[in-house]
Amino acid sequence: MRRFNIDFGELNQRIAIYSLTIGRDVIGGEIVSKSLWVECWAKLEPQRHSQNLAGQVNRVKDSLIVYMRHQAGIYRQMLIEHEGAQYEIKSVVNMQAADQWLKITASKCEVLI
Repeated sequence: MRRFNIDFGELNQRIAIYSLTIGRDVIGGEIVSKSLWVECWAKLEPQRHSQNLAGQVNRVKDSLIVYMRHQAGIYRQMLIEHEGAQYEIKSVVNMQAADQWLKITASKCEVLI
């Protein structure tokens, strides 16, 4: 079955999605903890964006487009892990509002949580 240019056989990458919780330590500092929300198969399309900053310094930002079966409850404040790298979710789109496929864009985290 082929929909939205995605075949089930293309869901060949294993990802983990984590929910993040921000708490406070005894002196009031923030503590970020993550808990596994779901592990699933996905199709990943790596993206690379470069940005020319002042002083002619090029900054490269790695990101992903993730296609996966619909899972209710995925939102921007979650984190995706794939092969040891972590990605912040930037957007979650329910493709054609059909509750069948999600398209997620995510940017690589500079600091691991």
